[in-house]
Formats: sequence, C-alpha cells, structure tokens
Amino acid sequence: MWAPPAGADPPRRPALAALNAVKPAAATPRPGHAAIDAALAADLLDWASRLSGLPNPPGEPMPQLIPLPQREIEKTVCPERRGGCGSLVAVYDTDRRRVLYRDTLDMRDPTDQSFIVHELVHHLQFLQRGAALFATCQSTLAGEAQAYRVQNLYQARFRQWQRMGEILRYMHCDGSADAEPVARLFGLPGR
Repeated sequence: MWAPPAGADPPRRPALAALNAVKPAAATPRPGHAAIDAALAADLLDWASRLSGLPNPPGEPMPQLIPLPQREIEKTVCPERRGGCGSLVAVYDTDRRRVLYRDTLDMRDPTDQSFIVHELVHHLQFLQRGAALFATCQSTLAGEAQAYRVQNLYQARFRQWQRMGEILRYMHCDGSADAEPVARLFGLPGR
C-alpha cells in the first residue's frame, strides 16, 4: 500500500469537472457529471503518460472526449453485433482520434476517471505505434494489458481498489497472427 512520506503532500488529485470491467449503467444520466473540462482532460492525459511511460508529443492535440448514451456507443462501435458490446464503458476511436464514453460516468469519481485514463493510454500508444498497435493479436493484447495496468495504477493512487482487466487472464490468440483475441473460459465442459 502506497502512502506519502511523512510531512509530504498527498498525491495530486485530478481537477474535478463542473469502451475492459463492466460499469453498471445508472438508471438516468447525471447531467454535468459526465463532462470533462479542459483542465481535467489535460490532467488525465498527464496521468496516462506518466503511469504508462508513453510520451505525449508536444503540440499533439488532445483527443475529443465525448460522453454518449450506451446505445449510441454500441451503434457506433459494433453496429453489426446486436447487444454485443453492452459491457463497453469507453473506447478510443483511432480513425477520428476521439474517446467515446458512457454519459453515466461521474467524472468526480476516480474509478470512473480511470476508464478515460485507460483510453488515453490507447491514444498515446497509437501516436507512438500507429496501426502496428493492432498488427497482430499479440500486439493487441499487449496494448490492452498496458492500458489496464495503467488504469489499475491510477485507481490505486486514489485508494480505489477495484481492479479492471481480469478478462485478459482468459484471453489468448487463436490461429493466425492477425486473428482477433479470443476469450475462453478454461476448464468448463464443452469448451
């Protein structure tokens, strides 16, 4: 457990604002709490860079951070899979350099902020590696593993103990190198 040295200031908490683990959707969106202002966006990108070790190139524009209802995220990200990405909380859109996230997230909560940090790691990975990030199944899994590691480090800094990314323990690459990662529950009959 990390604690600041005696007499030191506690770690800096991100400024409060005025697609992974499943975050249950709230019954109704909380207006204003999902918004990410410029100061919080810059702070979250700084956390993503520091915790991942990935540089944020000077002069690189911040990706757009767009809160959307869950259904809109699903229609945008996986329109061909009806209900296939219902557990998605946030996603980085490499083509448009934007982060889409559930409008039910509360940006005053470090756990909810951690989903944005995760996606900003993908932004930094993409800036550094481009399409090579997704060139193979192994590189895709490695990118996810790094983003989840950073997300969990971020949460730990603010004494949030929920851990994300456990599904990666069950994911592997099936078949050819360019195949999509596959999740398979080992030890279950018929699997």
